[in-house]
Amino acid sequence: MKFKYLLLILPALFSSVAQSQNTNPIVGTWIGTSNSAVIGSGLHHPGNNAEKTDIKFKKNEYTMVINTIDGRNFSGTISSKNHKELVAGAFKKDLKSGVIVNENGSATFELETANVMELCFTQATPKLIAIPNVASCFEFQKQ
Repeated sequence: MKFKYLLLILPALFSSVAQSQNTNPIVGTWIGTSNSAVIGSGLHHPGNNAEKTDIKFKKNEYTMVINTIDGRNFSGTISSKNHKELVAGAFKKDLKSGVIVNENGSATFELETANVMELCFTQATPKLIAIPNVASCFEFQKQ
């Protein structure tokens, strides 16, 4: 009798284990608002002083879409109302935190839950390049 119940339970158990191994909580669409300190102008932060002589504090809404994952690596896009660019990332061995890079800077991130990600981004460019220097932290919510 116990053997019958075991036969009924095993397929469900293997199915849930296989499903959990094939999904990754970072895949999907994430929306968040930045808390940014910006020196200069351009890309996601147009309209500041392009000479990099003052600092502006900004809050911009961003959408990050992660659509490809391979082991501990992933890729997608990040966009604001002014700019869209590719992102690539890698998880640390804890599979909850890691690094992300885009065309001009890098970030560290941590998945606080399956639906909440904290991400802190830095972008430092030479003074003569018309891309701003940025220090920014976000709390992204998975949609």
